[in-house]
Amino acid sequence: MENLADTDCDYGLVLAKDADTKSLHKHLLERGLIWTTDLPITGDKKNYLICVRAADFSVLARIADKVALPKLKGAKDTHKNRSKPFLLQNADSFVGWGKFESDAVASPRRAEEIMKNKEIPQLGNFFTTAERHHLTGELLEGDDKHVLGGLIDIALVSGVHEMFPIQQSAELKNIWKLSKSRLIPPVSTIVNYFGAETAFYFAFMKTYIFMLAFPAFVGLLIFVLEDDINTSPWVPLFSLGAIVWAMLFVKVWLRSQSSLSCEWGNLYLEETEEDVRKEFWGTIRISPVTDKEETYFPYWAHLLRKTISVFVMGTMLSVAVGFMFLSLNLQGYVAEDSMFYVHQLNGLIDQDGWFSLVPTIVHSIVIYILNQMIYRKLAEFLTEFENYKSHRNFSDALLFKRVVIECFDCYLPLFYVCFHGKSLLQLRNELKGLFIGDFLRRIGTETVLPFIVQRLTRWFAGAETAKLEKPRTGYHPADDLFRDEYEQFDDMLEMVVQFGYIVLFAGAFPLAASLAIISNLLELKSDVYKLCFLCRKPPSCRASSLGGWNHVMKAIAVVAVMTNCYIFGFTSDQLSSIFPMLVWKAGQARYVLLAIFGIEHAMFGLQFLVDLFVANEPAHVRLFRERDLHFSRFSN
Repeated sequence: MENLADTDCDYGLVLAKDADTKSLHKHLLERGLIWTTDLPITGDKKNYLICVRAADFSVLARIADKVALPKLKGAKDTHKNRSKPFLLQNADSFVGWGKFESDAVASPRRAEEIMKNKEIPQLGNFFTTAERHHLTGELLEGDDKHVLGGLIDIALVSGVHEMFPIQQSAELKNIWKLSKSRLIPPVSTIVNYFGAETAFYFAFMKTYIFMLAFPAFVGLLIFVLEDDINTSPWVPLFSLGAIVWAMLFVKVWLRSQSSLSCEWGNLYLEETEEDVRKEFWGTIRISPVTDKEETYFPYWAHLLRKTISVFVMGTMLSVAVGFMFLSLNLQGYVAEDSMFYVHQLNGLIDQDGWFSLVPTIVHSIVIYILNQMIYRKLAEFLTEFENYKSHRNFSDALLFKRVVIECFDCYLPLFYVCFHGKSLLQLRNELKGLFIGDFLRRIGTETVLPFIVQRLTRWFAGAETAKLEKPRTGYHPADDLFRDEYEQFDDMLEMVVQFGYIVLFAGAFPLAASLAIISNLLELKSDVYKLCFLCRKPPSCRASSLGGWNHVMKAIAVVAVMTNCYIFGFTSDQLSSIFPMLVWKAGQARYVLLAIFGIEHAMFGLQFLVDLFVANEPAHVRLFRERDLHFSRFSN
């Protein structure tokens, strides 16, 4: 292993010791892959790990041509400095293509010859690590579209239990070094190593933290200068500003996202990619469109299954409602005449001190456990039960369920206090508890606890050392078997929920944006550390956007108009502090309602105008589309 370079170990396959290695060699060689080394797995006497990679550069170049991998065009092409699908026939027009690449393609070496001579050729630097891993994954998992066979065949014939991309120690060391020395991890380095799907999360975090500076500064001023936010004339203005900020942030992110998608060559990915799920089932029939056989599942059956899912989700969420009212009773937030009032629990916790945050923090931890152990698996089961045909529809449905569950659990206590209790102080205390609890929970469960568990697991499995020392950047592929898979979905979900805390209840807790910046900067360090040392390297997947998360943030920005108008109009006395004549007394109620609904509709109108006149794509991306359309017509 010490004599092998990083590029000689791109993918690891867990193989049973009694597996048919002769058959595996045959499958790998047919795909242009070579078996570079095998390694023992600590504490596992039944399996071992083998490392595979592409036989030579020409194999990667051919599969890159088949899957239309985007690469940066050079000065010889009309699309210079833009990414376009790689084509072997005009490979010299792409940035980085040189004599080594031309010679390797002109004189390809057979995989059998390489294995026989045991001389592993270089793969060059034309493809980044993310691209190389993506192409190797395509060779292993290729479907009929690429005429390359699939991993299912390998597993059935050869006893392969697991497959994962292997970390590259030199690049890991560089990423962690750059992340420690910079406030924001470099997105360009992350996309070259982890791929676009992972890089979009870090690009989002960069934009999010930068944009948070504006509400954070104003909110901090209000927190310092105002003694009572319940009657402050500045807080309603801050709430309206937060609504405007939310809609502008979503627009800024959408424009930044499309710019990055264009730069990384994934702009047309969602428009061209076929994504039929292998798990989709139904009856076989002749398609009325193509006159070919297709798997058909009737719409009414799909609708029936979705209805059942809604009923099951609603029933299971009642458990979360029960825990919520236990927490609210402990804090004394439930009125005596309420059907949810529990005399034995009500008011046990003092509402004035920091100890009052304990029920909220405990509630957030309980909800996290419910989400991870029950609701998450339930959402996955129900989405599979609904039987979606495409990966995109399946992902959107799963995202919708998990977002609804998480938002229901996180926001329901806040909505109850805001709309039913109508207490700004209680709402602010609840928000403080949730902010602190979520931050401690994220750092603890995503970084500290996995680090301890990983070290203890290796120690009990008979690893070389039992000391909880700082993880080494010198990487051993078998280490991945002791690591969890990276869940970017959870990281993104946490940020979207936090976005909701900030904009939905801006008038109750102006300090939220300032706390979010601090926690997010620490979260970024934690995420990079987690990716480098605590989790397996995620597959290098292509992506053109954050997908359904963009729609979720838009929806939150719309709902924020209603919640903030309700807070300064009904939950607090903030509106009357600006307009003293608008107070809730006999003969004035109609004018108060008119003012609140007038402000609300004005904000909705402003959102509509911003959405109408501010494009989701910047001018240079639109120009790229137009040039692409223009030159494609001439080429045809």
